[in-house]
Amino acid sequence: MINWPNGSRAALSLSFDDARFSQVQCGLPTLAKVGVRASFYVTISYMNQRLDAWKQAVRDGHEIGNHTMTHPCSGNYA
Repeated sequence: MINWPNGSRAALSLSFDDARFSQVQCGLPTLAKVGVRASFYVTISYMNQRLDAWKQAVRDGHEIGNHTMTHPCSGNYA
């Protein structure tokens, strides 16, 4: 049996890939509104285009991880 903190009954882990512009423009503000933190696995080329926003994400408590240069992807994202 797991004893979750503060009487919670479960946990949720959110992660996002590739440092897409929508994550900075829409995702981070939405997560801030509901007080949720997430892990973002970023590629350097995309991250550098919005570096100040990603630095703010770290200050806000989000985790930034290194994304690999390539990996198989179905491309079924919008």
